[in-house]
Parts: sequence; C-alpha cells; structure tokens
Amino acid sequence: MERSTSSTATLSVEASVFAYATEDEAKVEHALKNTLKAEAESDIEMQRLSGHYNDPLSLMTLRITNRKAAHEVFVNVIRGLSTMDRERLLDEIEDRVDDSGNLYLRLDKQSAFTGRMVLQEIDPVRLKFRFRVPHGSDPKLNIRSYIASVLDEIERVAT
Repeated sequence: MERSTSSTATLSVEASVFAYATEDEAKVEHALKNTLKAEAESDIEMQRLSGHYNDPLSLMTLRITNRKAAHEVFVNVIRGLSTMDRERLLDEIEDRVDDSGNLYLRLDKQSAFTGRMVLQEIDPVRLKFRFRVPHGSDPKLNIRSYIASVLDEIERVAT
C-alpha cells in the first residue's frame, strides 16, 4: 500500500477487551491480536478483575504508539469493515469522536476472532484511535475527512 501523507495523523491506538470467566482467554487474546494485525507481536497488558457477582474476569489491553503502525492498524480496520459499517461509521462520527481527537470503535469479539471487522456495541473489542488534529479545527470534521481520505486510498489501491 502506498504511504499517504495522512499517515502521520494517526498518533496511536489502544485496544482492549474483557475475557469473562466462561471464555477461553487464549481465544479472546487471539481476537484482540486479530484486530491489530500489524502489531500482533506487541505485549498485552493483563488486569485481573472481579465481575458484578465476584466472578473472575480479565481486561486485556494492547497499545501501539508508533504512528506508522497505528496508521496501518487504522487502515486495516477500515478496510475490513463492510460498506454498510463504513457508512455507519461516517454517520455516527458525532458520537464516536471526542473533543480531543479520539475516535472510538467497538468491534464484535466473535467476528474479530475469525479476522472479520464488524461494528458491534455488545461484548466488543474496544478501539481508541488518537489523531493529530490541527489547532483550532473541529475534531469531528477533521477525523471524518481523514476517514474519507483513507477510504479513497483503499479504493485507489483496490482498483
């Protein structure tokens, strides 16, 4: 894939997922790593927690601070989304971007295990992409424009 000048806009990505007592931690870890294909060898931070009924659960978190790698993850996630999910992402940008230039996505954990990217709010792999937003600009408009440029780049490479 050609390197876009917009690749410097993606500063980092943080991915996290809960592994419940009834789930195989190795499979949940596999789903998390599948989501971040470019950085699957990164270290996963593991926190042991207690659930609502004191059942054991684990929070797995993976952070990527290398801009090039974070951009690759972002492009891979966007590329992996269906056309409907891409449209949904753009439609919901107001709810998914905060004032600091962070984009929040939730992907279906079961689909991530098989390597598919599907937007899903229930029991997700949570992604937080941090972007460089020019001072004084609207983060929501800026990130919407950035996503559109990534979609254009994906289409150019596909044809």
